[in-house]
Amino acid sequence: MERIEELRFADFIERIDLSAATHYQRQVVIVDIQGLPEETLNKKRFPLKLETIAIVLVERGGLKMNIDYIPYNIRENMLLILSQRHIMQIVSLSEDFKGYFLLAKPNYLRSLIDSERPPLTTGTNSPLRTPVTQLDKAEFEILHNNLKRLQWNMQRSEHPYQAKLIAHGLADLIFETWNIRIHKSGREQVGHKSSNRENIVAAFFKLLLTNSRKEREVAFYANRLHVTPVYLSRAVKCVLGMPAIKIIHDMVLSDAELLLRRKETTIQQISEELNFPDQAAFSKFFKKNMDVSPLEYRKRYLS
Repeated sequence: MERIEELRFADFIERIDLSAATHYQRQVVIVDIQGLPEETLNKKRFPLKLETIAIVLVERGGLKMNIDYIPYNIRENMLLILSQRHIMQIVSLSEDFKGYFLLAKPNYLRSLIDSERPPLTTGTNSPLRTPVTQLDKAEFEILHNNLKRLQWNMQRSEHPYQAKLIAHGLADLIFETWNIRIHKSGREQVGHKSSNRENIVAAFFKLLLTNSRKEREVAFYANRLHVTPVYLSRAVKCVLGMPAIKIIHDMVLSDAELLLRRKETTIQQISEELNFPDQAAFSKFFKKNMDVSPLEYRKRYLS
């Protein structure tokens, strides 16, 4: 099983080299990805689920990523927005790559934008349909200038109003980002030309991220997508090279692993959280797929 690692903001801070990044009181971090060595990027073999929203702005070169297991080639003047609903994995960076990765602490970010969140839809032309947006030159300059000014203010520790400068700067950047994506909602979002099968698979993942702890049958997702279980299974197999049921089980197992790492949560509570009829059924499912019992897995992890 391919594990999915949940990356919390505090974990991200601990992993990166802060000397190669700009940060404000460990609440907002901007990483300049130009020429950073692989160990600084901390590229992982496992896919990641972020704890909060991340903004990536590409100035030069290319970045290959898998987002929700679908490959994207993100190039110059492209904007990438990742949230908790996305599963991401960096595949490669071009040698001439230059870009910026911004991440903010969830509570800090929510305090800035929750009351102003625009009512975005998830229809065919929604700006959030794809995480990747092609920018024209003017749009790139707007976001780039906002980001560089925010980065500069994050270094002005002597400024008596630094906190307000950063709060307003981050809010400005986010609202400009939303404005661009909203105005592009009627235009084609780029980075990957999606076939009908890929659209079905993307919708399947969106459902899976919110329902995997309760629903483990392909038929449930097929019914919600108005296709047959056979069609959904074939579409997932064609796009991702693995059966839909395996992806569902992998998601359940990843959630189980995360819960087992919390020693205060009992095995019975985990089985209930993941909607198994009883602890025995959960233990049987886990051992069949992981070759160890939940209890043994917990012992190994805690040791």
